[in-house]
Amino acid sequence: MSIIKIRMNNAQRVTFNTLILYIRMFLTVGISLYATRIVLNSLGEIDYGIYNIVGGVIGALSFLNGALSVSTQRYMSYNLGAGISKMQSKVFGNSFLLHLFLAILISLSLYLLEPFIFHSFLNINADRIPSAIIVYRFMSASIFFSIINVPFYATIISHENMLYISIVEIGRALLVLFFAFLLMEYNADRLIFYGFYMALFIFIEFIAFALYCFKKYKECTIKSLVLYDKSLQKELVSFMGWNTFGGFTSVSKNQGISIILNLFFGTVINAAYGIALQVSNQLGFFSQTMLKALNPQIMKSEGANNRERTIRLSILASKLGFFLISIFAIPVLFEIKSILLLWLKNVPENTEMFCTFVLISIMMNQSTIGLQSAVQAVGNIKKYMIFVAGNKLLILPVAYICLKIGLSPLSVMITYLFFESVSSVLRVFLLHIQANMSIKLFVKDVYLKIIIPLITILISGFLLTQIKISPYRFLYTIPIMMILYSVSIYLFGMKKYEKEELFKIIKSVRKKINI
Repeated sequence: MSIIKIRMNNAQRVTFNTLILYIRMFLTVGISLYATRIVLNSLGEIDYGIYNIVGGVIGALSFLNGALSVSTQRYMSYNLGAGISKMQSKVFGNSFLLHLFLAILISLSLYLLEPFIFHSFLNINADRIPSAIIVYRFMSASIFFSIINVPFYATIISHENMLYISIVEIGRALLVLFFAFLLMEYNADRLIFYGFYMALFIFIEFIAFALYCFKKYKECTIKSLVLYDKSLQKELVSFMGWNTFGGFTSVSKNQGISIILNLFFGTVINAAYGIALQVSNQLGFFSQTMLKALNPQIMKSEGANNRERTIRLSILASKLGFFLISIFAIPVLFEIKSILLLWLKNVPENTEMFCTFVLISIMMNQSTIGLQSAVQAVGNIKKYMIFVAGNKLLILPVAYICLKIGLSPLSVMITYLFFESVSSVLRVFLLHIQANMSIKLFVKDVYLKIIIPLITILISGFLLTQIKISPYRFLYTIPIMMILYSVSIYLFGMKKYEKEELFKIIKSVRKKINI
């Protein structure tokens, strides 16, 4: 009876957290997309491109948030699953000290690199360099607070308190929208104003998470900061180091391509590529939201020495990750031209092509994304990062060579898609080696389950888009595609026990609503 109760509690927790995160996601995605339109029209293609390339150089370091957060959260959740509450304070204290040291080191490095970046590296019009430098300094300050915020954010995630995270992030999105409207009325240098308020929101978010953790969680105290543990520090540094390398390669793939395109074509093409990444990031929230709800359970299962459940949840996360991104991405791909015109009004050249390849690539990535969580839970990430993450770095030299020999930007995106596909396949083989996952089981539960739903949405999309072109056709073609895809996923993409669990969860939610 106790085992059943624990499982039901876990299922209800995942359900509640997923529901909260999706409410947050729909609000923040809608707000962010609308704010992007306002900002693009207020700044213009040149300044928007400058922000993406300058902010991108700094923003590239934001990968540390994800990489370091997963590292801290892994140890927090693992110890919760293992029932070792005493380690919680040690993990938090040692993690905060590491992040503080890293934040100081990176801030100093950015200060020293400033002359090189603006006078020897980036291709920016001379009259906009002073403004770009100010934006760079704002973003440098925001990186400091982003890094020291990681232990607090990871603590909240490990306790599966998605409600508070959602409240803070929705509040931040609303502030971004408010200041986007102010940007339209701002008469001085709009690029500087935009850079300032984007950095300010990072600081506000840090304060909100830090104060909450010190008040809510017993492991987050000033005393925790003196619980120095040399062996734990060494373990954290090793785990964080490899996670950081993985995050670095992922960001290098995007920001590195942005820099390469800038070197050959200038800042205008960065606006097009930046919009493609914006679309990708917003749609990526659908699968990231699901992973945020499942990851703590995957980590805790490994901490409880339940490897079978760890693998089962990671396979499920991969399949759901693909479905959750493709149910939006594929209909958007069929109607991308109309959507971009309605959204942006003035669509930079190459935006449609960039969006198409980036979305296909992210779908390939999501088909195995859950396996990454399993590797994190197991803890042996060195080989994974070398082969899977390291493979993504090959995109940059190949892309540079393509442009150097005179090929078009299309060749860069073909390279992008190829190496993303290779990384996805490598994940499967490495988890088989490291955690004894059955490749046959993964193929059966993921790839074979997505074939029929994928064929369904592709055929329906092709037939529906043969209808006469109109600016608002997507208002009915996209919902029809999504409905047909959803039905096909239920009939052919889900296993029997998954359907049963789905009905249990729906029944549980209905009871809570009635109460």
